[in-house]
Amino acid sequence: MTLALPWYLQASGRSNTSYTFVYKTVNKYQNLYKDYRDSTLMCGIFGIIGSPDAAAEIYVGMLHLQHRGQDAAGLMVQDTSSPEYGIRSERGKGWVTHLFDGDKLAGMAGSMGIGHTRYPTAGCGEMSEVQPFFVQQPDGIGMGFNGNIINYQQLKKELREEQRIYLRSQSDGEALLHLFAEGYKRKEGAEAIFSAVEHINKKCVGAYSVVGMISNKGVFAFKDPNGIKPLKVGQRQTSKGVVYAFASESIALSIQGFENVRSLEPGEVIFVDANGNYHSRILEQRESAPCSFEWVYFSTVESEFQGKSVYMVRKKLGEELAAKVKKKWPDLKVDVVIPVPDTSRPAAAALANSLGVRYDEGLVKNRYVGRTFIMPHQQVREQALELKLKPIDHVLKGKNVMVVDDSIVRGTTSKRMVKLLRNSGAEKVYLLSTFPPIKHPCYYGIDFTSRGELVAADRDFDEIEKEIGADKLIYMDVEGLEKAIGQSNMCSACLTGKYPTPVDSADSLSEQRQSHQDQFDKENSIVLVVGNGAREHVITESLAKDSTVYAYMNARNPGIAKLAKDTRIGSWDNVDDIVEYAKEIKATLVVVGPELPLSAGVVDALENGGIPCFGPVKELAQLETSKSFTRSLLSKYAINASPAYRVFNSSEGLHEYLLELGEYVLKPDGLTGGKGVKVKGEHFQTEQEAIAYCEEVLAGHGKIVVEEKLIGEEFSLMSITDGKTVIDMPAVQDHKRAFDGDQGPNTGGMGSYSDADHSLPFLTKEDLDVAHETTVQVLDALKKETGKEYKGVMYGGFIKTKNGVKLIEYNARFGDPEAMNVLPLLKTSFRLVCQAVVEQRLHELPLQFEQKATVCKYVVPEEYPGKSEQAPIVVPEMSANVYYAAVDERDGQLVTTGSRAVATVGIAPSLEEAQQIAEEGASKIEGKVRHRTDIGTSGLIQKRIEHVRAL
Repeated sequence: MTLALPWYLQASGRSNTSYTFVYKTVNKYQNLYKDYRDSTLMCGIFGIIGSPDAAAEIYVGMLHLQHRGQDAAGLMVQDTSSPEYGIRSERGKGWVTHLFDGDKLAGMAGSMGIGHTRYPTAGCGEMSEVQPFFVQQPDGIGMGFNGNIINYQQLKKELREEQRIYLRSQSDGEALLHLFAEGYKRKEGAEAIFSAVEHINKKCVGAYSVVGMISNKGVFAFKDPNGIKPLKVGQRQTSKGVVYAFASESIALSIQGFENVRSLEPGEVIFVDANGNYHSRILEQRESAPCSFEWVYFSTVESEFQGKSVYMVRKKLGEELAAKVKKKWPDLKVDVVIPVPDTSRPAAAALANSLGVRYDEGLVKNRYVGRTFIMPHQQVREQALELKLKPIDHVLKGKNVMVVDDSIVRGTTSKRMVKLLRNSGAEKVYLLSTFPPIKHPCYYGIDFTSRGELVAADRDFDEIEKEIGADKLIYMDVEGLEKAIGQSNMCSACLTGKYPTPVDSADSLSEQRQSHQDQFDKENSIVLVVGNGAREHVITESLAKDSTVYAYMNARNPGIAKLAKDTRIGSWDNVDDIVEYAKEIKATLVVVGPELPLSAGVVDALENGGIPCFGPVKELAQLETSKSFTRSLLSKYAINASPAYRVFNSSEGLHEYLLELGEYVLKPDGLTGGKGVKVKGEHFQTEQEAIAYCEEVLAGHGKIVVEEKLIGEEFSLMSITDGKTVIDMPAVQDHKRAFDGDQGPNTGGMGSYSDADHSLPFLTKEDLDVAHETTVQVLDALKKETGKEYKGVMYGGFIKTKNGVKLIEYNARFGDPEAMNVLPLLKTSFRLVCQAVVEQRLHELPLQFEQKATVCKYVVPEEYPGKSEQAPIVVPEMSANVYYAAVDERDGQLVTTGSRAVATVGIAPSLEEAQQIAEEGASKIEGKVRHRTDIGTSGLIQKRIEHVRAL
């Protein structure tokens, strides 16, 4: 049997001139598009039949639809160069000009085909998500899709259970293709197409505009019964016949000479067969509901939508806003009106003209950053915003600036833009939106499917204005929007909550999107943790929930190694090696655990290399690394939290001051691993012994701090700060004595506990308020003293005395073991907390902790804190959280390495339950080890309470 060539191939006589056309087209538009692609955004679809150079024309069409989707693109044609007339397809992630060149297109000979530019509202951004999709049977069907299928999860389940079809992607477009194929195989010719779309209309809930092709049979296009998404059809008469094309926007057709361009009707299906026969039918038509966001934001300004010029609609939006300003705020003093480039230009110009105010360009858009709203994930949007807009200070300085934006969705762009304008000298910033407040999710293909991400969802105008930081916030109202567009029958569900279709399955859509968001965040948040103790183990555990974690350690911690994607062993003070590793893994954030790297200046070096860090720079880390610095700081800025103290550089006057104090504490000025502090009555009995120790310290450190010995109950209050905002974590009490009953020498900490109310049984709210205020005052003093802003943890070691709460010392990082009490309770993403600190947005992020009690118990070698031999231990499964410290794994066996080995943490609604969990876990660990059994018990806590009462 011989197949007859379609009419457009019979006459085409394909020759080298066709390939020359392809090359010229690509070269011309690659250069042109460098200027075009940044000017304008939702998926773009294009289909064509009857052109001898389908690939080149699809390419041009996709360029003019690139603004609708910049995540990925794909092109599929009927390959006429082989006898089988097979399908040729090229797909990839990125922009059209990056994916296709002359060679690639010249190898895609074809006379009909489809193209797609992707804006993902579902799926994870993997190659399996990139369209067009293709199914081999029946007949070989390709499809490109714009929209969202609300009941996708149910359809996916039905395909799997009823037809044994397993989808290769997470895209609803693939499900749509299989439903089409199921309906298509029941008929022949054009009726097969109509049958397929009827099947889709019965099964699918949502919005969909589709272009597709049937191998060797023709090209089809259709819209959902409400016509929510745009789709145009046009034709071009040639000497060889009529060329038909379909596109999301008219500009993609008119730019290539197509005429009689019109929108498909809601529920309309068009099929152009291989012989050039045109078939059209409206299968089902419900109330027309074209997306209102098309006029305001998505469609490029050169296009027409629903028969109306997008440019003219945007001008009328500006005029309507001007009328609203004149009526409600006639005395508003405005010096200049500027647009947020690029969609707002017509509106801003019309508004300025109506108000009689100068119009100017105050913001310049970086030509190499795409539209941030359609970027698929919040992290990418925020990173892009840093580069997207640059101010023109000359236009803004000293002016009352009225800035016009097309819409306000999450508020991310608006907030940063207002700050940018103020930093550039704007006296006042008035923000106007040509779109009313978006209060409800969109389930039809715009990437906001939950109320929680919408800045206007649960706030009134004043609250939004305050959140964004504008001096005046003015929204278009729904009536003004309808007047400017010239119609009311459109989908404005995101404004009104009135959806044109059922939305019963919308929850699963939001959950799917959140799942994909979480997966993306995990893959693209590359966090390096520096350190290898139990503290860093819990830090790594917290970050690994939504990040890809790497670790830089000076000894291998098996718990961290199990959580991390990769590790490097090196010295903590080898700053160059840490920076090199961070750059090698392309870290987006570094979290520094121990104090030694901070004192070595690792944060300074990383930030100089452009790598954000959670942790203070070296100068600010003196809060921990220099006891004299901290005491002098409190004294200089009159912060009444210190005991009596003096700093000595020599032994001169030392004896007299010791006698004056009577009871005292001796603290070396530098880092001593928490073990250099000596106390009278515990470490020595006479002043002569104390002076001998002081002279030893002076020889090694150069300074020693002599402080009044404070009597009371110690507690830890760790606070997270970005240099401006201070947020406290639950209060914790550490137990440093080596043995039960607070006996034996001091250690690095044998365990700790926190209560369910985030306080401690012997503390009052006033005590915590005093500690918090001390940290706030010290933070302010650090800024005044150094000119730098502290970012990280300020860990205050406080003591409740008869004279109130006093400061023992600050650490510039999380406490160990205290970190194991607080971080497992943190409900807010710790990665987001760290990012908010780095970007000084901590005030935007509510830190939430579970209302539970925690008890941590350290299992240590029997000789600890003395020198001990390495010995094997066995850590079985347990209900307590387990964090490794000084242990190694050798031939599958855990081995202690001399210091605190394993921490077990119980978490429960009450201290009693938490203590039982921690104790049970610690008791299960086998080996030459021990632990304090009394930490967290009611008897020991009662002693603390009674001690405070007796003060």
